[in-house]
Parts: sequence; C-alpha cells; structure tokens
Amino acid sequence: MDHYPESSRLLNRARTLTPGGSQTLSRSASMWGEGGAPVFQDRAKGASLWDVDGHRYVDFLMGLGAVGLGHAWEAVNEAAFDAARRGGCPSLSTRLEADLAEALKRIIPCADMSRFVKTGTEACMA
Repeated sequence: MDHYPESSRLLNRARTLTPGGSQTLSRSASMWGEGGAPVFQDRAKGASLWDVDGHRYVDFLMGLGAVGLGHAWEAVNEAAFDAARRGGCPSLSTRLEADLAEALKRIIPCADMSRFVKTGTEACMA
C-alpha cells in the first residue's frame, strides 16, 4: 500500500483493535482489494471524499446509499445541529414529525401515513 501509507498504518492499528480492522464488513479492506484502494476516509463534502493520505475521490457509494443528498450539505447540517440543540432523542412526539409526515403525504401520492423509525430492524418490525 505504498500509495496509501497512512491508510496502511491505520489498518494495521485497527486490526489489533477490531476484528477484520473495520466495524462493518462492507467497509473492510478485504472488500476493496487490499492495497489497491484507500481504506480510511478523512472527510467528505458533496459527492467527494478524501482519504487519510490526501487523495480525493468521487464517492459513488455515498454511505452505502444512505447519503442521498451528498456529504456535509450545509442546509442538512444546520437542520441536524438545530435538532440536536433541541435534544437529540425526544421522549415525546415533535412538531417536526407532523410537518415531515404532512410533506411526505403531499409529495408521495400513495403515502397516506408515515412511520419514522431509528433502525432497519424497527423498519422491518413496523
């Protein structure tokens, strides 16, 4: 991994701390052909990401599909920061839930109602 010295160093370190050197199989070095691709991301903005060795890439994976709007979009960040300032995990329903459900009903003709969940498991159970 001559092209990725910092990624290589971090991978060796991670392998002593985490099985396979990654928290998920989809992000492990074994999935990308070790030595032929970066392993550790430093930052991302829009559709780009930078590895820990300073190389810039177009992020075609976009968080394995979870980042549909792009990374670090300022409007999304501000909305998330605002929500966190109000309390990150509310115990009661919020106005935002009703506002979002109403917006979804307006733009998705078959969405009579909405259910918001935190995990894939909850989504399957619902």
